[in-house]
Amino acid sequence: MDLKQLLNDENLYVAFEYALRQVDELKPKDVELANDLKHLGLVYNLLNDSDQALKYLELSLKMYKKLPGGDNHADIAAILSGLGLAYGRLGNYTEALKYFQPALEIEQALHKEEAHDSVATALNNVGVAYGRLGNHAESFKYYQLSLEVKQALHKEEAHDVVAKALNDVGISCLLLGNYAQALEYFKSALDMYKQLRRDKDHEDVIFALYSVGQSYYYLNNHTQAQAYYQLSLEMAQRLFSDNPDHELIKDIRKVMAFCKPG
Repeated sequence: MDLKQLLNDENLYVAFEYALRQVDELKPKDVELANDLKHLGLVYNLLNDSDQALKYLELSLKMYKKLPGGDNHADIAAILSGLGLAYGRLGNYTEALKYFQPALEIEQALHKEEAHDSVATALNNVGVAYGRLGNHAESFKYYQLSLEVKQALHKEEAHDVVAKALNDVGISCLLLGNYAQALEYFKSALDMYKQLRRDKDHEDVIFALYSVGQSYYYLNNHTQAQAYYQLSLEMAQRLFSDNPDHELIKDIRKVMAFCKPG
């Protein structure tokens, strides 16, 4: 019986049962079997089917760990990250963190001091988990480290992943009450998004303008806050001109009504 054929035939239940029977009799060549299960689990993650993703990824992890050199391998890191994402989607961030942390350790061991996107992603995953658990100090630390790796990868070049990372760090600062620091990160994100979108109307720019406004609001500079809210509203109205009751437009208006200069 061949697992690849079973997977191609979409006979997933039989494929899973077959793989389960092979776990205790693995040979080095069976890395292909473990790899197929890993990919299947990651696909289920993309399909937002966390229960199925967990089933296949856990079996793949068990198989990999029985193979030579299986404890510290890029595939192990990918499986651990996949398990963390699946648990995160199920709302269990305590469990997700148990997988994200060792995934990060493996990526750091593999890439040493080299800036690598896998390390940046692993750092970000840990930051997300801590944030969802309400530990914003730890979340900030990992978001900041992820940002530094992304900046090292892209040098001075504007890039979406850097802009998003700047925004993530800004949100952490906001949640920690570091409003002046949040403002710096949000302004940097805004500048980069404007450059990336070539000064065209875009949701990324709308949210960046809004975030700058939020920072000014918490700094008690309501005049500046209102100015940025107004800019975000005007762009949203242009972008969604065919839908004046768009939720984003209504949300910005509500905030503006609450925030009065004074």
